Amino acid sequence: MRIHLALGLAFFGLIACQQKPEPDVEKIVEYRCADLELTAIITEEDRVKLILIDRQLSLPLTPVASGVRFADDRGNVFWTKASDEAMLTLAGDADRKCGRIPGS
Repeated sequence: MRIHLALGLAFFGLIACQQKPEPDVEKIVEYRCADLELTAIITEEDRVKLILIDRQLSLPLTPVASGVRFADDRGNVFWTKASDEAMLTLAGDADRKCGRIPGS
């Protein structure tokens, strides 16, 4: 009886180990940044994907003292400083203050 129980537990343990890992959790938030609207998709891969009307950017996480900052070497920056506020800088453009669109 104990052997059957041990074999059964071992079998279920093997099945549990073979299951696919859960996919990365994504956080999707929509922002209004002055004259632009964008969708920010933040993944556990330490990147943000910004979807704008005319382009998409994928920015890596960069170290910062406060908030969460994503930036690339071309001058594109997306910096969230509070859950509802952010700053967007597109290469060659002035900074834009962003606010979370309600309901997103």
